[in-house]
Amino acid sequence: MKPAQKYPALAHRLVEVIVDLRREGMSVILPESAPQHSERMVDQIIVIDRGAITSIE
Repeated sequence: MKPAQKYPALAHRLVEVIVDLRREGMSVILPESAPQHSERMVDQIIVIDRGAITSIE
């Protein structure tokens, strides 16, 4: 079971914090193995595989 499924309140709060930081103009680096969960929070997705940038979306 994924942490977001086990702790939905924590996952929701994390999203709130990230959105608030972005509103304040702060950049956020979010390591994520399932980017579909964070796509609505970000301006850009950069895929890094074994230390090399493989994609910028």
